[in-house]
Amino acid sequence: MMPNKNNRGSVFQMIQTLEFCSTEDDGASPFLGMAAKALAQLQCHNDMVTAAAVAWKDKYEQMEQLYNELVEKTGDLAEENDQLLIKCEQLEVDESMQNDMLAVKIGDLAEENEKLESELMSYRTSFEASPMKDTATI
Repeated sequence: MMPNKNNRGSVFQMIQTLEFCSTEDDGASPFLGMAAKALAQLQCHNDMVTAAAVAWKDKYEQMEQLYNELVEKTGDLAEENDQLLIKCEQLEVDESMQNDMLAVKIGDLAEENEKLESELMSYRTSFEASPMKDTATI
């Protein structure tokens, strides 16, 4: 929204014309001077409003760009989150399977340990009952 240069030039020409006419010695000259001053103030106000509108437009475009970047980043993070959830679920399944396998191995080892302890007790009993123990100590 840049001011129209032709419009700005014609306003400037009108101000000059009104100021020139106000220097004439008739009854309308004070009114023409006030009109020139009012027109100049309106042009100044118009320039300020136009500059503010351009600044707001630039800020809006910047905000729009930041919003689009945010939406894109949010999409990327959502996709990454989905991938991490899948990976986490797979790790939980793997951990569960490993725990099950360890429980089975521990059970097998406990059984084997019980068998070995039973065999050891059997050997101790038979060793203590054997006659060789008595002759070996003599």
